[in-house]
Amino acid sequence: MVSPRRPLKQLSHDQMNSSHPNSNQSRRPSERSSGGQTNSGKKSLNISQQSVMGFLYSIIIYIIKRIVFCPVNIKVGIYLMALIICSVIKDFKIISPTYYLAYKNNIFNKFFVKIGWGWTLAVLTPFVIMTSSIYNCFNLIQIKNHLIRIFVATFFWFTFTSVFEYIDSQTGYCAKNEYRSKMSCKINKEEWLNGFDISGHIFLLMHSLFLMNEEIKVFSSWTKIYDNLEKRENLESSNERFYRKAKDLHKKLTPFVNFNFVLIGLLALLWEVMLLSTCLFFHTILHKLLAAFCAIGLWFLTYKNWYADQNSAFSPGLPLYGSVCSLNCYKNHKEKCEIRKVNESKLPEIVTKPCEKDDDNHEKSVKLVDYDVEINSNSSLELKDIESDFISKEKLKLLENSIDLKQILQNRHLRELLVNLNNSTDGTNIDEKMEKAMQEPLFQEFSDACLKIVQNENDLEKN
Repeated sequence: MVSPRRPLKQLSHDQMNSSHPNSNQSRRPSERSSGGQTNSGKKSLNISQQSVMGFLYSIIIYIIKRIVFCPVNIKVGIYLMALIICSVIKDFKIISPTYYLAYKNNIFNKFFVKIGWGWTLAVLTPFVIMTSSIYNCFNLIQIKNHLIRIFVATFFWFTFTSVFEYIDSQTGYCAKNEYRSKMSCKINKEEWLNGFDISGHIFLLMHSLFLMNEEIKVFSSWTKIYDNLEKRENLESSNERFYRKAKDLHKKLTPFVNFNFVLIGLLALLWEVMLLSTCLFFHTILHKLLAAFCAIGLWFLTYKNWYADQNSAFSPGLPLYGSVCSLNCYKNHKEKCEIRKVNESKLPEIVTKPCEKDDDNHEKSVKLVDYDVEINSNSSLELKDIESDFISKEKLKLLENSIDLKQILQNRHLRELLVNLNNSTDGTNIDEKMEKAMQEPLFQEFSDACLKIVQNENDLEKN
């Protein structure tokens, strides 16, 4: 007989799990792996986002440094060409004056250009203060000198725009004869006619752009400033805390300096757009050219002559001028050298050679002097302390044949500075000139290159 089937017994959830002991274990690794994949995915997403943001930031910095803030010499030519071309387009009415930027009350003209100098000062002054505080090592006198350039630019802006306004008020007349002055005419919303209106906007925009272009050059050396502080910290143990403080502040200020740099770049880009629109829609070509030449002349007078003259007591210096970090190092070594007094009669005679000339009868960039020094037995003890201050002929030969030094000495200003120092005879005058020279970035670069060659040779001799 066939026995009746027994009904299937439904297993509980726990029994099912217990009947398959490996089921949970088999699932957990997959759950963990999926969770690990999620976390790693988030991390990779964050990394990719950071890399994208970093890439975009690098592009923005590159565009601002290379295009917006290209050399002023190039910008002068570009601005003049654009001014002439846009003025011709305006005179022949090639572009319709119905565009938004052609209206005087457009938002960019009303809220930016009308108070344009205030915007320029708002973004540029913090940048000058932050950067000069670091590369001048908190020296208030030097920081003040850098701010003097901003004050001078403000003075010239106010003076020139006031003169332009005065000329216009004296040469024009109101549409209604009852209003004699330009101010009363404008207050009553009447039109001032036929005045010789030199473009204050062209002058303001170009003057601001030249100023920002020169002051922003510090940003290119911002990383080198930190490296210089680190070198000075290692060289001068007595001022170690001082340089460490400057380095810490450099790190803290770097994000703000970067952000400030981007703001300046964006404002400069806006100023160039408004400069283009002013050339296209406003003023005559003569009024615009006069304003442009005034701005170009001021830039040439200040940054190419006045500020570049380091021998003038009235010059505040160019950006990066007056690095106290290097000057302190020089003074420290100078004081150590002055402590050791040696009888000059016992010093060996130093034979110098005049500058030689090459085949083309041109003076070489710099002919380093050879010293023929012999230490006598009678003066060996007293000269032992200063023996390290003399450089052997072999090391001088390395300096003479250095490619890096030859590249640095291509700078005409540096060559003139070295010749001026070499021709000094008065001891006091030499000290003063050396102090000024050590504040010159070009001279610092030259001296660092010389020390690097000599110190590397010393290390090789020790090894």
